[in-house]
Amino acid sequence: MTRVSYRNIFILLLIIILVIRVYILWLNIWPINGDEAQYWSWSRHLAWGYYSKPPMIAWVIALTSKLFGNGPVGLRLGSTLAYIVGAIFVYLTGSRLFSPRVGFWSGITFIFVPGVCFSSTIISTDPLLLMFWSIAFYCLVRALEKNESCWWFLSSVALGFAFYSKYAAILFSISLILFLILSKSHRHFLKSIGPYFILIIPFMMLIPNIIWNKHHHFASVAAVSANANLSINLFHPNNFLNFFISQFAVFGPILFGSLLVIISRITLYLKNDHYKLLLIFSLFTLIVMTVES
Repeated sequence: MTRVSYRNIFILLLIIILVIRVYILWLNIWPINGDEAQYWSWSRHLAWGYYSKPPMIAWVIALTSKLFGNGPVGLRLGSTLAYIVGAIFVYLTGSRLFSPRVGFWSGITFIFVPGVCFSSTIISTDPLLLMFWSIAFYCLVRALEKNESCWWFLSSVALGFAFYSKYAAILFSISLILFLILSKSHRHFLKSIGPYFILIIPFMMLIPNIIWNKHHHFASVAAVSANANLSINLFHPNNFLNFFISQFAVFGPILFGSLLVIISRITLYLKNDHYKLLLIFSLFTLIVMTVES
């Protein structure tokens, strides 16, 4: 198929998937859970931050409930749309790094990952984080091609919105630094201003949230610390094993199994800068999450 054929089929499939998933929201299969109720209550009182999360999720719910009402569709539509947008940028990234065929199957695979299918039917911070992460990553790929300031800037702005979705966006910045250090052909970017946009601009965008935290006794920091529970024994092999096994359900057994095979042959893939970029960004995040588990 041609580039246009892949694009048109991909768009058609996304429209069909969007209609089906909005219908699922309308059916209200899952009861509203406690976290969703809390996020909805936040959306009634918009602010620059909340106790345990940045404010993006409340902002999104405020918008979607304003447009579609306070039912399950208005509450949860943000997640459904976020994954559709995320899939578009996964498609664009795959097409840019490899080919339209790779982009097509990457986007389709992403939208049908079991974890994404389920997460599309509830409202949470992860879909919003992944949407802005995918946008920032695509812009980063464009920036690495010609070192154009506009793409570095767009990547950094998208990352700033990712921070407003979930503080785990910091892993994007760290992954970029690791990639630039480990990739000889891209190390020269450290001498240009572009990569520092991704370190500086998101922080500048986050200043209102930092001020909010300061005025509220750094509530978000306290919540993260409470979740970490650093005062007890931190080594739990059973939790690690449970997390590892759960990834077969989140990714799907074939996809996660394939990832493990790639990891076992990682030296072969690290010879290619495109694979190296993808591996560093994905594996570093996965390692951090595994250690946290």
